[in-house]
Amino acid sequence: MAKEDKIGLTLIIALLCGLLFGAMKIVQIIGRRFFNAFQAGADGIGYSTAFIAGVIISFLIIIVLALVSGGGELLGELPFVILGFFIFVVFFTLSIAILF
Repeated sequence: MAKEDKIGLTLIIALLCGLLFGAMKIVQIIGRRFFNAFQAGADGIGYSTAFIAGVIISFLIIIVLALVSGGGELLGELPFVILGFFIFVVFFTLSIAILF
């Protein structure tokens, strides 16, 4: 894969994550404003609770991805799996803490 392709793929993934986060925020705003939803937890979830949920969700996603990948060489992929896990943890922690 060429360097330009990797940069383009990274930008596309970042854009999709931003769009997903924006869509979740819009659902929260619409639900709060028009349907009076999301009022039970008005204080919000703290970062510590969101971190625990983010770790659990990330672990489950990494396990599912490892099971369905079908790759026989695990040691070559291990650094990427660990990096992906931490990226998932950060994304889900921030998403949960900010949205809820």
